[in-house]
Amino acid sequence: MLFESIRVVDGDFENLDAHRERMERSRLELYNISDPVDLRALVVPDIAASGVVKCRVVYGPDLLSIDFLPYTPKPVRSLAVAV
Repeated sequence: MLFESIRVVDGDFENLDAHRERMERSRLELYNISDPVDLRALVVPDIAASGVVKCRVVYGPDLLSIDFLPYTPKPVRSLAVAV
């Protein structure tokens, strides 16, 4: 089971193509499934149409569930420079 979290701002999905590509790559590598994932078919419910929310997609060989949750950014506690 895999998870994809997509930020939704005022009813619009952000970086949808990047999320779709990652999901398709994961399904191909883990399940040998090359069928395209149509995230453009996702519909934002009215309660998530304004403000910032998180769309949580649970998937494996098939899409299992899609939930819209409040978006709560985690505080940054430390930063490190990669060399």
